[in-house]
Amino acid sequence: ESRGTFYVDGEETFAAMAEAIRNAAQSIFLTGWWLTPDYYLIRDGSSTEMIASRLDKLLLDRAENNVQIFIIIWDNVDSIIPIKSSHTKKYLDGLHPNIQVERHASSVQQFLAWSHHQKSLVIDEKIAFVGGLDICLHRWDQSSHPVTDPSH
Repeated sequence: ESRGTFYVDGEETFAAMAEAIRNAAQSIFLTGWWLTPDYYLIRDGSSTEMIASRLDKLLLDRAENNVQIFIIIWDNVDSIIPIKSSHTKKYLDGLHPNIQVERHASSVQQFLAWSHHQKSLVIDEKIAFVGGLDICLHRWDQSSHPVTDPSH
């Protein structure tokens, strides 16, 4: 059975992503231009639920349950775009051996200001999220589109 759901805002997208990650049994593939490991995917509800939805905590929980996690992020040049992908790689790689992170782009591509913009999350090769939301700062929003993100 194939079906699709369209998400518009970060609030509903990230909540669905958190649920999918929590239910991962075998594998998680995640790509993004920018990834914030301590990003809270759920912002409403109890503080316990919000804390449990932090991306690094979700990934660590799944890794500790033998889920293989593969992440590709852009190998940015911090002096041009300071999104600290080297920190993200080092931090997530250090969480658990089942989490593997690659930074993608060669130095020649970086010089030419090339970057990948794929944003995807694939769970157990059965559920996929594709589209325009990196799991990072300034991407969470609601249908009311507040100017700031007060929770991060």
